[in-house]
Amino acid sequence: MARFSDYILGDKPHPGTMASALLAGLAMAMVVAMRAGQWDWQTVLLALLAADIGAGLVSNATEATRARWRARTGPSARTGFLAVHLTLYPAAIFLLARGDLALFAFLATVLAAKVIVFAAGKHDRPA
Repeated sequence: MARFSDYILGDKPHPGTMASALLAGLAMAMVVAMRAGQWDWQTVLLALLAADIGAGLVSNATEATRARWRARTGPSARTGFLAVHLTLYPAAIFLLARGDLALFAFLATVLAAKVIVFAAGKHDRPA
């Protein structure tokens, strides 16, 4: 049975990949923290979402993650990933950013990059 972390970083990620994803996630969360005028549940949720977006951008670019998706998931899982990231994530970012259009634009742009990197990955099983 696969661990949850296998879906995020692949089966055997390089330590540099793990460190890079962690740093990207922390950097994204820090952007939210610096823009927030207050710390409440909405800011915490947005910071967590931003961390996922940043770490996911790095992770989706790695062969370990692509191999994980290629080996153990079908087209419906990939479609689900794309559907969630193209619908729920932007809506959540918009609502949680509470009118900060610059923050929304920044997070939406990085999210778009994450989705593009994921979609461009070779997830099909070799013939």
